[in-house]
Amino acid sequence: MKKSRIFIIAILAFSMILLAACGGAGNEPEKAESEFVGKYKLVKIVFGEISLDVLEDSEMAMELELSADGKASMKAISDPETKPEEGIWKEDSGAVLMTFDTYEGDLKLAKSEDGKFSVEMTEEGETMVLIFEKATE
Repeated sequence: MKKSRIFIIAILAFSMILLAACGGAGNEPEKAESEFVGKYKLVKIVFGEISLDVLEDSEMAMELELSADGKASMKAISDPETKPEEGIWKEDSGAVLMTFDTYEGDLKLAKSEDGKFSVEMTEEGETMVLIFEKATE
C-alpha cells in the first residue's frame, strides 16, 4: 500500500511538472515578424567606379531569402541546378547580419533611404556592393 501511494504521488508530481513546463507556451505574445523577412532580388553590383545593373534573366541574377526562423539562403536565379548557399541571419541595430559557410565573416544587409538593401563584400582587399530590392510576392 505504501509503495503504490509513493508511485501515485510520483506520477502526480511528474504530471504537474509537465503541465507547468508546457502550459505557459500558448500564453506568450507572438514575436512580431522582422521587416527583413522575405525574398530579395539583386538589381545592381557596384565595384569601385563600375556600376552594373543586373537584369532578372542575366547570368548574374541572384535571389536572397531571409526566413522568419533565422535561416538565410542565396542562389543564382539563372541556373536552377545550382545549390543555394545556406546560412543564418539576425537583426542587429536596424540591419541584418548574415553568416554563410562559404564567406569568411558576417555580411551586413542594410536598408538605404531609397528603400533598397545593400550588402558590402570585401575579398582580397577589393570591395563590392550588392544592391537588392525586396521582391513583391
